[in-house]
Amino acid sequence: MAGVAWPRILLRLLGRRLPRVRGRIRAAGLERPLTIRRDRWGIPHVDAQRASDAWFGLGFCHAQDRAFQLELLLRVGSGTLAELIGPEGLSIDQISRRLGFRRTAEVKLEAIGPEIREVLEAYAGGINQGLGRGLKRPPHEFALLRRAPSPWTALDVLCFVGLQAFSLSSNWDVELARLKILTDDGPDAVAALDPGYPGWLPV
Repeated sequence: MAGVAWPRILLRLLGRRLPRVRGRIRAAGLERPLTIRRDRWGIPHVDAQRASDAWFGLGFCHAQDRAFQLELLLRVGSGTLAELIGPEGLSIDQISRRLGFRRTAEVKLEAIGPEIREVLEAYAGGINQGLGRGLKRPPHEFALLRRAPSPWTALDVLCFVGLQAFSLSSNWDVELARLKILTDDGPDAVAALDPGYPGWLPV
């Protein structure tokens, strides 16, 4: 019984921290008005007249629904998780900085064209407005950690994209091992790892 009561006590102490889903919000960064409608399951639908505004709306909704997850992803990608949760995040920061998510994002940001940059800036702007105007108050995790949500930039979005790509690559450790074999022992050693189809077997 006591275990059931604790969530209610915490909820009463911290208050409900739900996104604003009704009414009009004036948000900086939009070219034209857009509409965000949530269906009966709470899934947002963004109606926009321009592509960049649609990306803005997507970022706005992500901030409303996943504010703390975005904070974690931003910090893991930039190697600053320990600043948020303490020494427990240091090993993750070390890995992130060795892999160079932020360094890679900085190089990519310099190389991309204006159209992609506009998308990145619109999405980041939507996140920032969603964190500020789309939430009545930041989620409970921020209150417990006594921290405020971090603002996003186009660089942070690229960093996040690199982190997501890395998380979807299940064989990165194998690829690194093959690279080491290639540099240490040469291409023949790598080729020996993948023997070809035997010539005596039918095709």
